[in-house]
Amino acid sequence: MGNRNILIHIHYEGTRYEGWQIQPRGLTIQGLLQDCIYRLTGQRVKVIGAGRTDTGVHAIEQIATFETTSVHSLNVIKRALNAMLPDDVRIMKIEKAELNFTEPEISVEDA
Repeated sequence: MGNRNILIHIHYEGTRYEGWQIQPRGLTIQGLLQDCIYRLTGQRVKVIGAGRTDTGVHAIEQIATFETTSVHSLNVIKRALNAMLPDDVRIMKIEKAELNFTEPEISVEDA
């Protein structure tokens, strides 16, 4: 199987996290997700979030994507990640996205 771009909808309580983005020190949501995906697939991936949160900030429906060649079904990925993640971080929904999903097109009017 080739690359798939997976879109995840995440809910988290940010009280004990240093925000979304990986930091030199401290636990982050992005780092936590990337570690769990590696444990599941054996692949080092970069989880790209639609936005970032600061230290201690919660998210009701943060979305993020990652590319993988894993043959696991979406349902298996969701269940496995939720089993590995702490109770304050949940994958609420998972779906396949286009490979170029994270690369928005810029029209002449936007430039």
